[in-house]
Amino acid sequence: MSRLDPNELRPAAGGADEALNSEAVSEIVAALRGLRDGSIAVSIHDSKVVQIERNEKLRLQKKARGEFR
Repeated sequence: MSRLDPNELRPAAGGADEALNSEAVSEIVAALRGLRDGSIAVSIHDSKVVQIERNEKLRLQKKARGEFR
């Protein structure tokens, strides 16, 4: 899997919205860092990112004798 480059996610058009979008992209990338199992949910209102949720799951691996580690 390749590394995520925030510059690839920025909108092509410039302007006042670019700063907000740049901040949102940075926050989304930060939420993705270190996430092994889970999900990221991005809520949009009036074409703007208003909320980012990070849900992380802890997966327990079963050992041979039925114990979890």
